[in-house]
Amino acid sequence: MAAYNNGKLHGIWMDACAELDEIREQVNKVLSKSPEEDAEEYAIHEFEGFGACGLSEYEGIEHVHELALFIRRA
Repeated sequence: MAAYNNGKLHGIWMDACAELDEIREQVNKVLSKSPEEDAEEYAIHEFEGFGACGLSEYEGIEHVHELALFIRRA
């Protein structure tokens, strides 16, 4: 969020069906490489594949993961 709030786009695409530990690791890696010092918060700006689930940019990783697994099984 620090980069975004300062007009810089910074992030990666992640597989929401990956293991939770892997997703957390990826989030921490993105935060550590932020162009802004001491970045601590993340936001989700794309929800491709989630249809009408209505995710927000501040959605918790666990909830996004559960929805992704549900959608994949459907």
